[in-house]
Amino acid sequence: MWPRARFAALAGKLTRRGFEPTFLVAPDEKPARLMDEDTAPYLLSFDKLVDVAAWIAESGFFIGNDSGLGHLGSEVGVPTLSLFMRRGLARTWRPNWGRGAIVLPRNLFVGGALKERFWKQPLSASRVMLSFERLMVELELR
Repeated sequence: MWPRARFAALAGKLTRRGFEPTFLVAPDEKPARLMDEDTAPYLLSFDKLVDVAAWIAESGFFIGNDSGLGHLGSEVGVPTLSLFMRRGLARTWRPNWGRGAIVLPRNLFVGGALKERFWKQPLSASRVMLSFERLMVELELR
């Protein structure tokens, strides 16, 4: 999981560009996350998966960890940007039903074990934002 502070930094960048980012969290995670001043203003939580799906379907984009929510967004036609730790995992598991892209950390490590342990450090909010901007340009060209 990409760190909360990085998601908060990305949310700030998106907000400055005129977007309205939100973080979807499980209902049992919400009380703990409300304590985090950087992410609390952006929090949403739903009790039912159908409500999560409806929210994602009405969203302009989905940016998140390699997770079921990214696959759900891709399936309902929302452009997705998925954060992955390694290219091989992304090639196999990326959401690929609709338009989207992946973002990987800078390749600082040779071994897979080191990449899996330290992938979060070289994946900055600026790198994710740059990938998001590229995805937006790609979508406008189609």
